[in-house]
Amino acid sequence: MKKLLIMALLVLSLAGCEKTSPLIKDAENETWTDLNEVSLAINQAEDAFFKDFYFVDIREESAYQATFVTGFRHVLRTEFDDYFNDVEKYAMIVIFSGNSETASEAFGYLDSLGFYNIKVIDATSEALFSHFSNRLMSIDENGETCPIEPQPGC
Repeated sequence: MKKLLIMALLVLSLAGCEKTSPLIKDAENETWTDLNEVSLAINQAEDAFFKDFYFVDIREESAYQATFVTGFRHVLRTEFDDYFNDVEKYAMIVIFSGNSETASEAFGYLDSLGFYNIKVIDATSEALFSHFSNRLMSIDENGETCPIEPQPGC
């Protein structure tokens, strides 16, 4: 009986250890004009090891390769169905395009799929890159990722 009680307590304690998302399940879609909001989201995502956080840069491939913010992944609009296929509807999706029309189209499409925690960054590339100057990377002609401020050996 004692072993059975210990097993039951162990099972109950393990059930409470399930890792849950730090995100609010009733979040709202919105546009961010304050880049500090993006900074807070990146910090929160890093703390959660990017679980349920998706930072996407939907600019042209050449623009992305020239300069991007660490943590943002290049995803073409035509790849959305595959990329977001298994993503929870409450996941935070932060979209950057540098073009409000393209961002609006991406936002509308994801919204139509039922996502409700979409954040569109309403800022120019220059403003975003200035704000995140310590997180800027590029992809060189060999496909290597390097900081914009080159480090020795990169």
